[in-house]
Amino acid sequence: MDERQDQLIHATRRLLGAIATTFLILVVSVSVCLLLDWPIPVALATFFAGALGGFIGIQRRLKSLEALDLALLTKSWCYVLLSPLVGGILAMLVYVLFISGLIRGPLFPEFTHLLDPSAVGLQRLFQSASEDFSDYAKLTVWCFLAGYSERFVVNILGVLEGRARQATGLESADE
Repeated sequence: MDERQDQLIHATRRLLGAIATTFLILVVSVSVCLLLDWPIPVALATFFAGALGGFIGIQRRLKSLEALDLALLTKSWCYVLLSPLVGGILAMLVYVLFISGLIRGPLFPEFTHLLDPSAVGLQRLFQSASEDFSDYAKLTVWCFLAGYSERFVVNILGVLEGRARQATGLESADE
C-alpha cells in the first residue's frame, strides 16, 4: 500500500471511533432522560443529527481530500471532530430558523406550542414543540443535511441576508 492508502485507512478508523463515541454519548444521554422520566430535548436530537451528517459528509469526501487535509485527519482528533461539531452547531441554527418562522413551507417543520408554558428566555426556545410527529422527522432530515453539507446552511443564510438587505434598503450601501 502507498502512503495515501495508509492515511485513508487511518482516517477512516479515526472517524469510525469518533462516530462510535458520539453514538455512545447519544445513547447514554437518551438513557438518562428515559430513566429520569425527562423529555428528550429536541436540541440534543438536533445537535446529534447534525453531527452525524458531519461525520458522513467527511467520510464521503475522504477520498477527494487534499494531502494536507488527509494528513491532518490522520494526526489530529480535533480535526476529525471539527466537521461533526460544526455540523451540530449548524443543525442547531437550522432548528432556530424553523422556530423563528424565517423558513416556512410544507417541506419544513413547524413548532407551534411550548412543552412548558412557564419557560422564559432561551428556555422557551428549546421548549418549542409540535403536535405532529412528522415535524420532528422533517427536523431530523434538515439537521442531518445541515451537518452533511455545510454550504447548505451558508446558502440559506445568504438568502436571508439578501432579504434583510432588501427590507432595510442596505443593498446599495455596501456597493
